[in-house]
Amino acid sequence: MAPLWAPVPAEAPPRRSSLTIWAAPRLFLPYWSLLALPALAILALTGGRSWGPVYAFASTFVVFAFLVARQLLTIRQNEALFAEIALRDQDRNALLARTIRAAEEERQRIARDLHDGPVQDLSALMLRMGRAAEKSTSTPEILLADLRDRLSGQVQAIRGTIAALRPPLLDKAGLARALEHEVEEAFSRETTEVEFRAELERKLTPDQELQLFRIAQEAIRNARTHSRSEKVKVILEELPDGTVSLVVSDNGIGFLLDQDAMSIERGHIGLASMHERAGIAGADFQILATPGAGTIVRASLPADS
Repeated sequence: MAPLWAPVPAEAPPRRSSLTIWAAPRLFLPYWSLLALPALAILALTGGRSWGPVYAFASTFVVFAFLVARQLLTIRQNEALFAEIALRDQDRNALLARTIRAAEEERQRIARDLHDGPVQDLSALMLRMGRAAEKSTSTPEILLADLRDRLSGQVQAIRGTIAALRPPLLDKAGLARALEHEVEEAFSRETTEVEFRAELERKLTPDQELQLFRIAQEAIRNARTHSRSEKVKVILEELPDGTVSLVVSDNGIGFLLDQDAMSIERGHIGLASMHERAGIAGADFQILATPGAGTIVRASLPADS
């Protein structure tokens, strides 16, 4: 009677492919431990008489593992690439914000220097000339009066330059009042019908107020200079969800807004500047323009920004 566990003559193992021989021990050593259970199951089902299915399974598994590993590597590379792009975009935005803030600080310094220097001197000279003209009874009175008028015009021009560099009302009275004054100054000599409304209770940061003011200033300038419009609306309001909405619209000639309209490289500096300023303030920015149907510029500052 043959013993119960008599050894069974082993079959000659099939020749393994070069891919299996090379790839398995070098690239996928961690996967060999996973082969143990399927391999033992195959040996148990065949009674230990056939190694062919084991080698076939191992070859298939190695190829499959190679493909999976390659896909995982591609995913990780893409993730690293996206992270790098996001970091570069963040650095770019931070650099742009610092550049614009530096420009605003320089504007403020120039405005202060103009006010404390030339404006004070010209104002004093104008007063002295006015007193001299009042006391004079001869021809120089006419000359002095003319010089006084000229100096007065220069003083007003310099004050206008100071206001353009850094609107004093923005620091003193806030965004709504500064916008109202900007609208009045822009259209004081125009026949354009202007609607202005400001309803804002939310307290904004000084930087947010400044960026929204500059956006409105550029949009108002474009509407007055290029739109040929009969009516312009400037609306600043706080929506029920807390969003601060700034809208400057006109019913003018409009323009064709292509995908490169906000590209500085294409020369659209004003539009690109508004877009970048909205990003600095944390606002969403949108321009709607159609030839012959006017333009709408909208900046929306979310409640959580």
